Amino acid sequence: MMLVAALAGALVAAGIVTGMWAFQPEPPTAKRPRRVWGVKARTRALLLAGAAAGTAIAATTGWLIAIVAIPAAVVVGDRVVRHRTRSVIARLDGLAEFARGIAGVLGAGRGIEQAILQASRSTPKAIEPEVGKLAARIRANFDISRALRAFAEDFDDATADLFVATLLLASQRRGPGLASVMTDMAASVDAEVRARRAVDAEQQKPRTAARIITAITAVLLAGLALSGDYVAPYTTPIGQVLLTAYLSAWALVLWWMSRMTKDQPIPRFIGTTTTPETGVRP
Repeated sequence: MMLVAALAGALVAAGIVTGMWAFQPEPPTAKRPRRVWGVKARTRALLLAGAAAGTAIAATTGWLIAIVAIPAAVVVGDRVVRHRTRSVIARLDGLAEFARGIAGVLGAGRGIEQAILQASRSTPKAIEPEVGKLAARIRANFDISRALRAFAEDFDDATADLFVATLLLASQRRGPGLASVMTDMAASVDAEVRARRAVDAEQQKPRTAARIITAITAVLLAGLALSGDYVAPYTTPIGQVLLTAYLSAWALVLWWMSRMTKDQPIPRFIGTTTTPETGVRP
């Protein structure tokens, strides 16, 4: 009877935690992580490590809920404390430098294709894969419009769409003044980078609080698990149900704090699926 109640409580906790994790949107990224059976490699490794730790805790303390709760808590905690804002800022900073490089070559009287190829030789490391693909497409005699749209899709950011839209208009008109436009574009991206850094600095406060709460909770649970008779009531069916409720509330608080620090991406408006005439995705 106790085993059935404990397993039921574990399944309830797993359902709550997994549901919150599954419906939390992923921030857009240019590189898609490798997945096996729909699960990322990092998440799979965390689940395996959490399952091993949960099994050890269950064997030591009798908390059967740990077999399910610990892996779920490890995955949720990882999503809370880990964020990609700084990598996005670094990529935008690299895009601004790339725009300045194109402007410098255009000022020497070169065409757009030659300017992109020349500027790609000193590409910042943060955007090296995307720019490398763009240069390769141009060397392979891709149409400039098609190559630029593919670059926007690889970069997967609204600011990169604006950068590409500027180059698309210039490639159609081939008029003077593009160098100054690209210089202004670089300055605009620099301003956005500064703004995002300021926002990231403010968001560090709830992130730090989430890390502190996670660390204190983990240490507290480990201490209680080793305290002997003090945690004995949690090995009973009612105790397992109460422990399920406590862990679910803890996971809910972490998820809520994670939502507070999550950036809302600006909708994109260009890419390989847009039409050349309207720039609207079908």
